[in-house]
Amino acid sequence: MAIITRESDRRGWENVRRLQDEFGPRLRAFFHIKDPLLPGIVVGKSAAMAYGGPVLRRELERLGLDPGTVILTDLDSDFRVHPQYFADVTYQYVTDPKRLECLFQPVPMFHNNLWRVPFAVRIMASACTQWQMFLSSRPDRLVAFSSYSMSMDLVIKAGYWDDDVIPEDSRFYWKSFFATHGRLKVVPIFLPIYGDAPEASDRGMPWERVKTHANQYNQIKRWAWGVSDVPYVTVRLLRHAEISLWLRARRYGYMIFNHLTWTTLPVLLLFGAALPRLLQEDWNLTNAADRLGLYAFIIINIAFLNIAALILVERRINPPMPRSWGFTHQIWAYLQLGLYPIVGLLFSVLPALEAQTRLMLGMYLEYKVTEKVAEGTVEGTA
Repeated sequence: MAIITRESDRRGWENVRRLQDEFGPRLRAFFHIKDPLLPGIVVGKSAAMAYGGPVLRRELERLGLDPGTVILTDLDSDFRVHPQYFADVTYQYVTDPKRLECLFQPVPMFHNNLWRVPFAVRIMASACTQWQMFLSSRPDRLVAFSSYSMSMDLVIKAGYWDDDVIPEDSRFYWKSFFATHGRLKVVPIFLPIYGDAPEASDRGMPWERVKTHANQYNQIKRWAWGVSDVPYVTVRLLRHAEISLWLRARRYGYMIFNHLTWTTLPVLLLFGAALPRLLQEDWNLTNAADRLGLYAFIIINIAFLNIAALILVERRINPPMPRSWGFTHQIWAYLQLGLYPIVGLLFSVLPALEAQTRLMLGMYLEYKVTEKVAEGTVEGTA
């Protein structure tokens, strides 16, 4: 096990020491890597991994371990892995002849504190979970996200992580993609890892928890900053002619499509049919207006059917609700998911639009750690 903390984080040192005392005797080795925050880096997870990767490699070499036999898991500190996760990854690794060019992606579920956070944050946590479940069913679209596993050999071949970027996961995916000349395979692991939804130390009713909602907004904005990969990928796709044109076009198309529809599709679904009426006074008198209204009605109803499906799936995969919640409270908690169109505009579309606008104007983003509260320190809220 290797834990990276900032060299100046004395409180973090104490936490690592307690973990080492408890788990160190059960492990072959336990490393505490202290990141000095070298000049010129963009402070954040990617820079920490960029510093820790070579340090870990030296320690593994000192132990006499072959990088091709070491599986490295990049795990955020709030995630709890499924008991069979490491066994499944190990099985997939040893049975795949192209294991050195594989990246293993579990399904992140933000369930650890699901019933403690305000309903808007809970809705976003549910939506993110189900989006990742969908991507796991489409390995051709799957990209490294948050926590994932790969061989140490692949990490070395890719040149570790970059120390000057914010989206560490997607950038590492693209570095590995080009380092393997397009042969990289993302293997979905159909087991969950459980993380925390953004939660600050504020208390009270949902409308009083401003810091928690701000954390949610900033987290999505940081994820949406993955759009900064576009120029990086564009240049390298042109350079790597050895990768088939179809593969390059498909992966590039998915990336552009995801970032483009993130900020436009929800707005068009909700308000697109009303735009012609605002631009032309006589629009309502045309046959096209009747057809567009009908099509918009059909599409919006299909979208609401998807929300109904989301509610049914959430009911099956969510952890148990607090015992103090009555039947009405429990039903209301699920019906709140019907507010996703509004919540999604505020906490998904707007932060993504801000990230893309900042990149366009050169107003670069700084990494902000998403505040999360340890279990048991906040009472359950609606």
